Amino acid sequence: MTKAVVAGLQYDTGTAILVAQMGCATESVSDFHHWAAALYRTKRGRYFLDGEGGPKSVFAESRDNND
Repeated sequence: MTKAVVAGLQYDTGTAILVAQMGCATESVSDFHHWAAALYRTKRGRYFLDGEGGPKSVFAESRDNND
């Protein structure tokens, strides 16, 4: 379950409705380009994405010392 506050609005995958899921063809997490995303809809009708991926994906995150 993921929770986040964006622009003062709270988004929670635990209470939202899963609309669709998608990912890249490569399922190996050792592939730097791998990614997976899910589209959710809140009770108030707002849509949001939750996803994860490798360091060369749109979901890449900077970490300490770029590790």
